[in-house]
Amino acid sequence: MTETSSPKKQKKYRLPKRQKEVLDQLLVSIRSAPNVTARLNRKTITCLLSSTQDKLYAGVEMRKNKFSLTYRVEQDKADNSQLVHDLFREVSQGLSCAKITTGKFYTQILLDADIAKMNLLIRRLADKLEDEDLGNSLTNGTQNFLQLGTQCDQSYFDDVAQIIHFSSRENLKWPFEGSFRKTLGFDSVDRLITIGHSQLALSEKANELWREHVVPVVMIKRKVYEMAKNHAPPRVISEFLKAHLAILIITRKEADLMDRQLTESNESLRTSMPEGWDWGQDPLARIKAVGIKPHLIGGYQPHPWQGWKPTAVNSLWYWLNKPILNF
Repeated sequence: MTETSSPKKQKKYRLPKRQKEVLDQLLVSIRSAPNVTARLNRKTITCLLSSTQDKLYAGVEMRKNKFSLTYRVEQDKADNSQLVHDLFREVSQGLSCAKITTGKFYTQILLDADIAKMNLLIRRLADKLEDEDLGNSLTNGTQNFLQLGTQCDQSYFDDVAQIIHFSSRENLKWPFEGSFRKTLGFDSVDRLITIGHSQLALSEKANELWREHVVPVVMIKRKVYEMAKNHAPPRVISEFLKAHLAILIITRKEADLMDRQLTESNESLRTSMPEGWDWGQDPLARIKAVGIKPHLIGGYQPHPWQGWKPTAVNSLWYWLNKPILNF
């Protein structure tokens, strides 16, 4: 009789110990960045950034002593290779070690194996994608700036303020993470918050138009979260949103112009306001700083904002209105 050989067990692939340690450190760093979800795979880390939820894969190449961040074209999904290449190029400004490579189905950026540099790159990407994504483009034809004057329900601001206040009071983090804009409907109320267009937008084709929040949404998010944590009542948050949440229709070229314009602090106007600007001042300051001439809807006036500071009365109001029991 011949002995029957038992099937050999397939060995599981294991990363070298040092590479596994570095990948674990990178995972912790990526998860610390706002608006980023990260999951550890065998050799890479899957990253979901902000509202796009497109997958990027972070990894470590020990032989080259490099960190990598890779976009892969997925089957049955739009090929965003050119957009990713442009984003990588922009967010890697000032990182001399950065190198971008492209292939038929991937776009990759390499950095020195430095946790701080990789963290900075991820944070820049998350900030940029929070304030702009493919939804800003008007190519799908669902937006039309000729319909600007349509009236919408003004209670939107009050409702959103209530959600922000409640989320802060109950320590709910999800409304302030990931797609903050989409969670609170900032991309669904264009007819309410669109205040006009640039001169060039009038003569541009629809697929070259861009919806630009006049004050970057990432800045608005940080401010309302800070106010809510300091017990600002919903009516105050509502007034703040009315004063700063607005859209101007511009061209893609004008949007690129803001990408390239830097403040004195070396920050792009894509995600920041001009140096010296403060809440309650002209919300169009960023638009005007790059020479864009806004044409506003007749009768539009910026909503006044006098500022707000927390007081003992706010804290008392907060605790008196906080539910004692949760069912």
